[in-house]
Amino acid sequence: MPSDTHEGRTIFVRNLSFDVDNDKLYDFFADFGALEFAKVVKDPVTSHSRGTGFVKFTRAVDAACVLADSCEPQNAARFTLDNRTMHLSMAISREEAQQLKSTDKTTAESADSNRPALSQADHLHQTGRNLHLARVGLIRPGTAAAEGLTAQDLAKREALLHEKKAKLRNPSIFISDLRLCLRNLPLTVADEDLRQICADILGDKGKKRRITECRVMRNLQPGKQQFRSLGYAFVSCSTHEDALKLLNALNNNPDVFKGQRRPIVEFSLENMLALEKKRRRAERCAAIQSKRLSGKTLANPGDRPPPASMRSHKPNPGNRPNKQVPTRILPKRFGPKNRHRKRKGNSNAKKSVKPKGRISRKQKRLKQHMQK
Repeated sequence: MPSDTHEGRTIFVRNLSFDVDNDKLYDFFADFGALEFAKVVKDPVTSHSRGTGFVKFTRAVDAACVLADSCEPQNAARFTLDNRTMHLSMAISREEAQQLKSTDKTTAESADSNRPALSQADHLHQTGRNLHLARVGLIRPGTAAAEGLTAQDLAKREALLHEKKAKLRNPSIFISDLRLCLRNLPLTVADEDLRQICADILGDKGKKRRITECRVMRNLQPGKQQFRSLGYAFVSCSTHEDALKLLNALNNNPDVFKGQRRPIVEFSLENMLALEKKRRRAERCAAIQSKRLSGKTLANPGDRPPPASMRSHKPNPGNRPNKQVPTRILPKRFGPKNRHRKRKGNSNAKKSVKPKGRISRKQKRLKQHMQK
């Protein structure tokens, strides 16, 4: 069907809310003029909205007026749907979109040569969910690629496909375009063996290219099966082209492991929340390390303060304020003063007799012995 974008009646809408459907989009733009259709772009795998859509007006004048009004900053509230300001542009044909995409790719490749490597979380932030990679490596029964596969391998691939569909319903799950997940591996394959296989596939230049990760997952539970291979691994590359080349070469290849097993290779699913948590933890560790290097923390263990359990809760006597003892205004007891000791320097003072106290047990026994 030939494209009619040259008529200037179709507008491309971005930044749509994921809750907006075709009817809601049609009702919104119907106030600006007569419409032929209004469609929200959906992902073919998950049937979720991609946040974009197309609106086609009956007259090109209405489309031009809407596009001109949306460019004015004071009209941002008029083009807000579900608390999200929409970005409008004139729709273009597929051929023009491919040309712009190739031009942007060339510009990005020239800029990436001097750009530092991004973390996996930042890379996923820029590329999006990459749902178009969900079908890469898919093998269905009855196709030419399924020839030679056993019923067990086909059942395993179908189970993995259902598991992938269920996980992709979560908006936090992304498909990495740099990391591969290899399943159905022989249990005797080690990390070094798998890295060497990947380097051989990438060719002579593979030594200079970066294979950032090559790890066979193993059982870490204590027991007889500890450190045994779990039959799957992860391989990460520095570029998407290298990762795609490894996927096409390893997926369902009976010659990689000499007929033992046919590997199941697909792009790995990543959890954005887990990656963000890992990134924040790395930032905290880096901040603590920088403080230690700058000397803001105690360098020697002997300089550290004692534990809280060994610290005295009493205040430091050197810092304790002088406590003022209140003066006694009146005596505690009233009546005549009885002195039991002779006052010095006063020989005429009346001698007082000290009252007899209770006798001790020793004196009592001695008195009883004397009476006998």
